[in-house]
Amino acid sequence: MKGNLPEDQEKRREELLREIFGEEEFEQMETERTQQQQRLQQQLHPAIVEPAHELAEAADTDDDEGGIFVPPPVDMDEQQAQTHAAVRPKTPEEILAKNTHYIFIFGYTGSGKSTVLTAINMYMRQHYRVILNQTENQTGIRLIHEMMRDIESGRFPQPTSVGSITEYDTAFTMNDQDVNLTFLEMAGEDLKKIDVDEGDEGLSEELLAYLRCPGISISFLMVADYERVVNRKEDKLILQFLSYLYNEGIDMSRVGVVLSKFDQGRTDLDVEQIIKTYLPQVDKWLSSDDIAHPRVFPFSIGRINSYANQKDDIAEIDLEDCSEIVPWLHQVLSLPGGQQTGAEAGGGSVKKRLRNLLGF
Repeated sequence: MKGNLPEDQEKRREELLREIFGEEEFEQMETERTQQQQRLQQQLHPAIVEPAHELAEAADTDDDEGGIFVPPPVDMDEQQAQTHAAVRPKTPEEILAKNTHYIFIFGYTGSGKSTVLTAINMYMRQHYRVILNQTENQTGIRLIHEMMRDIESGRFPQPTSVGSITEYDTAFTMNDQDVNLTFLEMAGEDLKKIDVDEGDEGLSEELLAYLRCPGISISFLMVADYERVVNRKEDKLILQFLSYLYNEGIDMSRVGVVLSKFDQGRTDLDVEQIIKTYLPQVDKWLSSDDIAHPRVFPFSIGRINSYANQKDDIAEIDLEDCSEIVPWLHQVLSLPGGQQTGAEAGGGSVKKRLRNLLGF
């Protein structure tokens, strides 16, 4: 099953992916692509409500494809309970009603996503005027304040709970303009589902609701921990998502790659060399003349205390690296027509875009 690209673009797409992935992996990806498109076609039809006893049986399985999540243990705290609850995808009306710019933070478990988004928020609070957040997402506002308190106390934020997208909301006045911002974060365990080594079951319906939303204002930050990517899984994960976004028609100037944990005291780290060594497939993407290049940012939260038998902590906070990331985010907000993605940016109907979605 081919996408709706013109024949010359389809041919160029195949040549580029064969060059990056190799013949065998490309063929596997094409097979998975066809399966994904078939599933998406089925999702265009109204959902069938299953009998209660069948839903109960589905809840006992590990299959998340139907949107059924296992209820949390009774002793989980409020945040975990909320993020583990059964979640239905948001409608475009619900997404757009927040009147916010979404920033999706993407990366494997332990890559430092929560630390990056919290540092960005802390930097903005230091350099811009904080205003009343109008999104009415009290849980998201509370969570981002809890993560700031953790970092200010020398602790790293808790890992994102598995099973749902978490929205963290904040608001500032930037260049005399009031701006609502919503950080979107998924657990790395959930993101593994789009990695080819894990079977590539595709993006969750909850995330697809944002990617396919007509008129959404969104940008993307992909966080890679260079110390954890020796097995190349992180390289493949980021490349897969870059490919998803590219095929979706997302402007690559809206995409940033953050190399995390460039901690103070290290003098042997070079961004270009790190990418070539640990993210070779991403490096090929960034080196292509045919594709717009995402921005690459090194990031450190500051000076870290490392211990053999306990968790590391933050000895000294330094938000200097955010001085590159935040202006880039503001530039994304200011792009001409830049707050249009989804169907309006793709120039086609929602059904047509769904047929193309995830089709590299």
